[in-house]
Amino acid sequence: MHALVMAGGKGTRMNARCEKPLININGKPMISYVLNALIDSKCFNYVWVTVSKNTVNTKIYLNEHYRSVRVIDTPAIDYVYDLNYALKIHTQ
Repeated sequence: MHALVMAGGKGTRMNARCEKPLININGKPMISYVLNALIDSKCFNYVWVTVSKNTVNTKIYLNEHYRSVRVIDTPAIDYVYDLNYALKIHTQ
């Protein structure tokens, strides 16, 4: 089974000073809680994370801390478009 985490949005509703996936919660980026739960569950053969031009620092963080996670760069059109894009890339 595969897991897909959508992490390419701007997060404008949160008015955050950093990218939403990197918001610090108890000393760790928010995305790390999601990824650790997926990886530790041992239910998934692959964990995929979408990023975009809106989450450049998230991509850097993933490459530095989660080498086993597969990263998909999406065009950042909108959530549904990027989801379909990621699913298409994932199945190729």
